[in-house]
Amino acid sequence: SVSSAPVAGGMLKPTCLPSSIKFLHLGILQVATKSHSEAAGLILAVMQLLREEEIWAKLIALDAYCDSLLSNWQPPWEEGTAEPGEPMSLERLRQEDESTVYDWAMALDGFCSFVANLAVAARIHHQVSSSGEVTATAPPAEVEDPDLEQSPTFEATGSGAAVTARCSVAVALVVVVPDELTEWHLEVFGPLLRAFKIFMLSEKAWRRDFNAASSVPFSVEATSVMLSPP
Repeated sequence: SVSSAPVAGGMLKPTCLPSSIKFLHLGILQVATKSHSEAAGLILAVMQLLREEEIWAKLIALDAYCDSLLSNWQPPWEEGTAEPGEPMSLERLRQEDESTVYDWAMALDGFCSFVANLAVAARIHHQVSSSGEVTATAPPAEVEDPDLEQSPTFEATGSGAAVTARCSVAVALVVVVPDELTEWHLEVFGPLLRAFKIFMLSEKAWRRDFNAASSVPFSVEATSVMLSPP
């Protein structure tokens, strides 16, 4: 269940429940790492993650905090080019020098770290900006919560008043990763997904969920963890 959280002027009662859960399987992490290298696995998995609409929505929400740096970002192999090239593939990575692939992976590592830190800072800024006894709808872009597809509405009329946060979260993204992750992969994806409040589930746990509740069209474990207070 989702518990209430205290705010100035009353209690905040969250009602942000996803209408559906989308599972993103990053099996390419294991496939590319075994067939090529750890760096190749990282590159392909990060780019698969960044292609997701839900991730881009979060990046756009963060853009106001970094002077449009995220919307203007290019993968390291496209820097300086006018138009985006073909999507990165394992076949292309096999044609590149190992040192080049490693450098690209390190660049993506740094980008993911920057985004994760920015998301945490933006959430803190949003929480500070939204505190106090207020009656407000649709906070301005500079204090928009990057975790919500639609900003919450706060209603507070006085001391002890009930404050309800209403928001629309159409799709909750759950990232399913291989059972065995390298330390480097975990260091990149762990902080990034936590910063975005995206639940990460191992392949074994994901399959166990469905075996235990095959008639339920979503992951019970993922739902309970995602909706629990941080």
